Amino acid sequence: MKTLIIFGHSNWAESRVSANWLKEFTADGSFTIHKLSEQLVNGRYNIEAERKIVEAHDRIVMVFPVIWFGAPAIVQQWLEEVFLYGWAYSADYGPAALKGKDFVLALTAGGAAEGYRIAGMGRNSYPLESYYINWQATASMTGMNFHPMYCLYATMTKQPADFTAAAQKLIGYLKADHLPPVGAL
Repeated sequence: MKTLIIFGHSNWAESRVSANWLKEFTADGSFTIHKLSEQLVNGRYNIEAERKIVEAHDRIVMVFPVIWFGAPAIVQQWLEEVFLYGWAYSADYGPAALKGKDFVLALTAGGAAEGYRIAGMGRNSYPLESYYINWQATASMTGMNFHPMYCLYATMTKQPADFTAAAQKLIGYLKADHLPPVGAL
């Protein structure tokens, strides 16, 4: 199983969590690491190159921080430029380049998990998964297998050892031959 880890942090080197996770994924050696911030040239992605790297992998993992209940702009731009009609999906939802690939979101959130609950802390009144339903719909439309998302919460109060432990847990999850379907975790 070839796994592509797409880092979608615009300033990953200065992010305590992303820099740590990048180090852990690289040290493990089992994954292809793809940093979106290094792929932009004059504000655009090389669509052909991006598609080739996605096509060469069986499992696609998007790693990014929760920003305003969504993905960073570089992730959204990548999705809009790369996942286009005719390549990512077709009019009859028939076979396309992404069909059958595993798809996982691995997120980091500054806030505590308790804050992402209905009637939670009052700020984020919905479960985190509800903010990312569009990713599940994207996976469905493109024929990918959407798997339970992974999130490290409360990153603002955690220490580097916590980031490493979370990365190791995620690495273990991603190395499984078969990932559980949504709702199984």
